[in-house]
Amino acid sequence: MAFTSGIGVSLPYEYLCGTNDSKVARLFSTAFGPVEEGLKALREHNVECVELSLFSENAPGNRITEAVRRVWNAGLRASLHPFLPPSLDGGKLASRYQWLESLLRRMPDFQETIILTVHSLSADRGEAIDYRNRTVEALKRIACAVRKENLPIRFALELNRAKGKIDPCTSFTGVLDICREVGDLTVGICWDWGHAQANILKNASCTNPPAEFLRNVIHTHIHDLGPGGSTHWPLDSGVVPVEKNMEDLKSVGYSGCYVLELNPTKFFQVSPVREVVLASIQRLNEVNLG
Repeated sequence: MAFTSGIGVSLPYEYLCGTNDSKVARLFSTAFGPVEEGLKALREHNVECVELSLFSENAPGNRITEAVRRVWNAGLRASLHPFLPPSLDGGKLASRYQWLESLLRRMPDFQETIILTVHSLSADRGEAIDYRNRTVEALKRIACAVRKENLPIRFALELNRAKGKIDPCTSFTGVLDICREVGDLTVGICWDWGHAQANILKNASCTNPPAEFLRNVIHTHIHDLGPGGSTHWPLDSGVVPVEKNMEDLKSVGYSGCYVLELNPTKFFQVSPVREVVLASIQRLNEVNLG
């Protein structure tokens, strides 16, 4: 039997917990209806995992746990995209992730492990090596906490888009270098296909990911590029090499989800949100099973 991994979709926690107090959440709500109906529609299109899209330290913990609860109750696995804490109070993850303990208490009934995708520490000014080293130290602290507390968590360090910030993770080699130095299986890589392609087109990254990079990928974010290289568009532009990227991951035995990460605020005026989201999911399903 051919090796296959499941399809995932990134959704804002504001939609998943039912508050819809962000523009992107309201667009998903308009397109898919109440969250229970939306998650049912995704399951009917062979989606297996839902990721809570990027949220800050200010996101209310009870809303995060409620969003994950609804994902689990819909029969789907969850992943999260929180911030990377630069420090930990008392060496405990829960000191910065207020929602973590509640989530972990409920998790054994629904999934064995959970992936948390994080961005590197970055800034508008400063020295790249400084933010590289700060990111390494932050991830080492996290890995130590995960092992000390025996937590069923893995962290995925995301390949970011090069957009003028001082950021150590805008190239395959930059992300890989940090993961090498952290040196802990708790920390792997999130290969963002849209960011990678945007960087390649700007000559900010080599064209093909090194084999070692591919072997360390535990998670993905998938989106195409729109006008002017805008990221997080549906998979209908043909800019991001979906087939090649999936083939590369399958060649190293990738077993994670292929997570569609779209931002309807960028395209809702030119494309019907529900139609293009479901069409993008279908594209991933066809390539994955083809």
